Amino acid sequence: MSESRPTEYFMLDSRDAEDTMLLRSLQDVGGVTWYSGRRFTAPVPDPLYVDIVEGYESDTVPLSYNSNVPLMRDDLLACLKSNRADNIDSYPGIIRNTVTGEETHGYSAINII
Repeated sequence: MSESRPTEYFMLDSRDAEDTMLLRSLQDVGGVTWYSGRRFTAPVPDPLYVDIVEGYESDTVPLSYNSNVPLMRDDLLACLKSNRADNIDSYPGIIRNTVTGEETHGYSAINII
């Protein structure tokens, strides 16, 4: 008889660096928050624009944000999904500097179910 092993869980965490830009929070979708663990039933804007807070611009763009914005770089998201992370719904996101009009592509807003 084989021994049963507990399921392994991993947590992805990032700490805000001093020179990392600050992003505005995402709006709830159909009354469901991004951190509720529930799937959205209402349509999510495509693409989803995430604005940089004026005065908090930076050249440092991390792999992911998890404080006020559930945003992840697409290559990191692809890595997680290729390693069987099947509880992540993702939506194309664009980081937007509203002062300069510059846009940073290659990110997705994520909803972890």
